[in-house]
Amino acid sequence: MQAEHSRALRLAEQATGLAQPRLKRRLDDSTVVISVDADMPMSRLTARVLVATLRRGLGNLVLNPDGLPSELVDELERTALSIDQTRPLRIERRQDGATTRVHIGTDAPGGVIRVVPDGYGAHIAGVPSAVIRLARPANGLGAIYAAALGAAEVFKHTAGVVSRRRVMHRHLRFCPVSLSTDLSAAPDIDERTLDLTVIGLGAIGTGIALILGELPLDGRIVAVDRQRFAPENRGTYSLGGWADVAAAPWKVDLAMTSLSRFSVTPFHEPVEQLIAAVDAGLVPWFPTVLTALDSSAGRREAQRLWPDRLIDAATGDTMLGIHDHRHGVDPCMMCVFPANGGGPSGADQIANRLGLSTDLLAHADTLLSEEHLTGLDDEQRRVLEPHLGTPMCGLAHATGLTDIDDDYQPSVPFVSLQAACLSMGRLLGALQGVPVAANLVQYDGLFGPQTATRESMRSRPDCMCSVRSTAITQVRTIRAANTGLN
Repeated sequence: MQAEHSRALRLAEQATGLAQPRLKRRLDDSTVVISVDADMPMSRLTARVLVATLRRGLGNLVLNPDGLPSELVDELERTALSIDQTRPLRIERRQDGATTRVHIGTDAPGGVIRVVPDGYGAHIAGVPSAVIRLARPANGLGAIYAAALGAAEVFKHTAGVVSRRRVMHRHLRFCPVSLSTDLSAAPDIDERTLDLTVIGLGAIGTGIALILGELPLDGRIVAVDRQRFAPENRGTYSLGGWADVAAAPWKVDLAMTSLSRFSVTPFHEPVEQLIAAVDAGLVPWFPTVLTALDSSAGRREAQRLWPDRLIDAATGDTMLGIHDHRHGVDPCMMCVFPANGGGPSGADQIANRLGLSTDLLAHADTLLSEEHLTGLDDEQRRVLEPHLGTPMCGLAHATGLTDIDDDYQPSVPFVSLQAACLSMGRLLGALQGVPVAANLVQYDGLFGPQTATRESMRSRPDCMCSVRSTAITQVRTIRAANTGLN
């Protein structure tokens, strides 16, 4: 088995109940037919990201070229080949033997999944009776989010995900900025210049870089990752292909290929060394930090930058979510992921809210059942019922996204890319003044964002952010002055 497909097969094994050899044959034999309405705004970007995301997995991809300009067909062919030369995108008008049909556009016959970007968000429609009316033309975030949601829908069909582990969307609408079904709630994006630090350019981080490169943004970015691109990354990241497996570029350098409008400061060292580099004046300190890290220790280290805002994105199997820390307002990463266990962790806080014990959440392979909902109040049941049949490992990552081991492998690309979209949605919401009354948001990528839970977590009074607040304020002032932000 190729390393880049092992993660998807492990995930699909849990979601389908099929053994991996049988599941691999099923996915290998699947055929996904894609058609595109080239006149729809942002259909080109949506198609490119959908093809790339699907090509990182198993199976056959077919493009129906009807109505498409030849340059778009050529671009989509190149996209697929850049990822996997052994599985080219087939160009065929006949659609015999299709496992799943996907149309990027508002209108399609029955039996076709429609994928439509709209503003910052998207529509996914699986039934012909769903009427899709665009609220406004899509932007880059909407196109990429639509592709990520569409790839998830395809996976449910091709893998044969069991009904207790997924929702097949009749008509899903969702905006990752407003976190609502109102696709016109957030103001249209305008050109912005921003200073930003991105820590972790792996599965989620490459998705963040992809989105940043497709929005009308420029400015300065400090990009931090200590690793080079490896063979297993081809099947899980949003950037990188077969040529990068051979070249093994720094992940930061790979991300920079999508960030041409930004002045990028690459940092190829661990996040622990970033703090010293900032204080030595070697790397600028920026007030906004996006993290996409695999460990609690890494998150705590990133928090030591003490920015104005730190948005942390994470995944666990099919779960994805963000923590949002505004300095002096929200719990920091040390509150959420305490090192010494001296107070309730983020997992403890969320487990208490859900009415489940942390011991139960620790039993990774136990499936959430009706029995576990006995005695819970109405709100707790409402939150948990969509996740019946989900392993506790998924719930544990969702309810605090806690204690992911350092060797934890990132999730499949449609999950990681949705996490990147939530992170960028929160950043754009902050820039546009969109109020969202939750600092923890998560959902299961096989159920969809309509089941998202939103929590307002509290700071721990014994955490460094509270106990040493005066010293932290002084450090923040010095760092801002050194960067010329005062």
